[in-house]
Amino acid sequence: MKYVSPLPVDELRAALQEDDADEVIDQVASYLDTAPVVVRGAGTFDHPSLNGPQPIGQASDGAWVWPVVLSNLLRAGVVGPEIDFVRHALAAGSPPTSLEGDVLEEAILVAQRGS
Repeated sequence: MKYVSPLPVDELRAALQEDDADEVIDQVASYLDTAPVVVRGAGTFDHPSLNGPQPIGQASDGAWVWPVVLSNLLRAGVVGPEIDFVRHALAAGSPPTSLEGDVLEEAILVAQRGS
C-alpha cells in the first residue's frame, strides 16, 4: 500500500497532457472524497489556501492512502495526488465503500506513518 505524494496542480495538469484536464481533476477529486476514512482526527484545522475549517484524517481505497483534505486542495488548484494515483483512480472508477480485515489494518498503519 502506498501513501499519496502531493504534486502541484500545475505539474499534475502538465503530466496529464489532456485537453480534458479539468474533467479528470473533477473525477479524481470525487474519487478522493468517496473513499472510506480509515483514521479520523479530532477537530479541524485551517489551511491558508482553503476557506473554512478542514477535516483531519486519512482515507484509503485499499491500495493508496491520503489525507482527506487532498480533494479540497486539488479543487482549489493547490496540490493533487501524484500521476500514478490519478491513473489508478481513473482505472478503478470508484473506490470501495469500506475496507476490512488486513487491508484496513494496513491502511491504518500507512496512514499513521504517513508514508
